[in-house]
Amino acid sequence: MRARTSSGGRELSRGRHPANTARRCLTILTASLLLVAKLNFAAQAQPAPGPVGSPEGTWREQIHWIPMVDPAGSQHLLQARICRPPGDTPSRFVVIAHGTFPNNRGTVPGRCEAEATRWFLDRGFLVVLALRRGYGEYGGVWVEGLYHRPGDDYARSGLETARDIAATVDYAAALPFARSQAGVVIGESGGGWGTIAYNSIPHPRVTALISISPRRFTMRLRETEARQSLSRSVHTATTDIVSSSERLARKSGVRWSPAILPDNLPSSE
Repeated sequence: MRARTSSGGRELSRGRHPANTARRCLTILTASLLLVAKLNFAAQAQPAPGPVGSPEGTWREQIHWIPMVDPAGSQHLLQARICRPPGDTPSRFVVIAHGTFPNNRGTVPGRCEAEATRWFLDRGFLVVLALRRGYGEYGGVWVEGLYHRPGDDYARSGLETARDIAATVDYAAALPFARSQAGVVIGESGGGWGTIAYNSIPHPRVTALISISPRRFTMRLRETEARQSLSRSVHTATTDIVSSSERLARKSGVRWSPAILPDNLPSSE
């Protein structure tokens, strides 16, 4: 079928009919506007580094977005809740590294009212409860994750966790209401595994580390091998861990247990 001809006598194909061309242009324009609106919404929804809003409540709690850069140079933001003790004197800080959750995307930072957090707040410590990459709404890829398959690298997993702990420590030490030295890192489960790895890299702003039940899900043979590898890598710092942790324990009145040391980690048996 032929379309009507123009005044010049040339035939107009269906694809070049003025009405079809107008419809295509309208479709492209609409799609472009929708794309721009979506990009603008994403830009507005993406948080910015630093604190959000104002401190609230007894413990002046506040959400912070902590910047970190991975080995590839990509930038990430770690969501954290910071809880402050009474007074305006700069406080020693405690970074508490969480474990792994069944639903990582639904994870939120810990609460200031939690028992462990309150214990430190009551003793004048600033507490930082930070999520890591792969956790929470904006967590991104779960880089520290393991699925216990042949070839899993448990040491690498621990070191990825340690990167996020290091970024959190650096952020906490730079806060105007925190002391820049003598920080404490406490990790539980997956966070405890990362705390051991964190002690294998320089940490001049931290003088005490506590690892509680360090593990990456179910214990396996390669995890045991990785434990031994990490234990060897931090052997030279063991004396420092013992002395600093004992001093902290004596000051706070808590009983010191050597069970947190790498050499005393339970076997997978």
